[in-house]
Amino acid sequence: MFSAEYWEKTNSVVILDPAVATPNSGDNIISEAAMREMLDIFPEHFFSNIPTHEILGTRSYRLVRQSKHSILAGSNILTEDMVRDRGWRYRLQDAVFVKDIITLAVGWRSYRSGNYPIGRRLLKRALHPEALHSVRDAYTKQRLEEAGIPNVVNTGCVTMWRLDLPRLAALPKKLGKNVIFTINARNTSEQDQHMVDTLCDLYENVYAWPQGIFDRPYCDKLLAGRGKSIGQSLQAYDAFLRETEDLDYVGHRLHGGIRALQHNVRALVVAIDNRAAEIGRDTNLPIIMRDEIADTLRTRIENPGEIRISLPQAEIDRWRDQFKTMAAPE
Repeated sequence: MFSAEYWEKTNSVVILDPAVATPNSGDNIISEAAMREMLDIFPEHFFSNIPTHEILGTRSYRLVRQSKHSILAGSNILTEDMVRDRGWRYRLQDAVFVKDIITLAVGWRSYRSGNYPIGRRLLKRALHPEALHSVRDAYTKQRLEEAGIPNVVNTGCVTMWRLDLPRLAALPKKLGKNVIFTINARNTSEQDQHMVDTLCDLYENVYAWPQGIFDRPYCDKLLAGRGKSIGQSLQAYDAFLRETEDLDYVGHRLHGGIRALQHNVRALVVAIDNRAAEIGRDTNLPIIMRDEIADTLRTRIENPGEIRISLPQAEIDRWRDQFKTMAAPE
């Protein structure tokens, strides 16, 4: 149906991008960081972005086959249940054209486990059999190894690779005057109200950033007129972080917290699932488990410690350096 020239290799890199067709601005934060790293590694290449949230078509297949490398950029996207899980719309027919993918700071979808032999084979088919795959926590590395994919390095999340660690460590160890919080309206708990009530007790001004498309009504309900939501775009959040002095961040959204750290704003991430919990364990990212809010949130806010994030720089360098010698797949 197609000639050999149709699939001819080009000087290009494909990014399997979680920010395409996303309802969550956190995916834009991941995508931006991934693109920054890839542009640094491949400054002369052409880049194409194809979706992970949407099914792929012929044009995406061609871009992948023409590219020198295909990079799966961040997000909690991996699972053995590849056939039924909708986090990554990778289908059986995609495996013919979309393979030899190299991961960049990806995470495992959840702590759920089970026996999914077809999904495991599909995952192995999708990922490059020899290249080093970058994952963002030790748990994801363990799950990939259990799935028969041993060529994995734990690099932490790509959004953290360029944090100004000395500046973060030197932040004043005191309560700010202002706070901005995030909530995940798709994963709620009675602890959410306790968190917002505590913030309203401790801070002069309380703001919410509705990071997800469905978050604003829930934020406003929890605030009950005691604060206000800012604009939902990432640009609005960046401007707020840049322009607001004496500011802290507390909230559910992992990448909302990391974005605050990128702006050298003190952050405390409330871990509501495995993502923040595992990254916090590996890197010392400041987290608090949601079920600990009632007992420890006030103390953690009133007595903030030094932010001492530790990044696995040797593993990051190993992953980046592999492209100096790696040949493009046939």
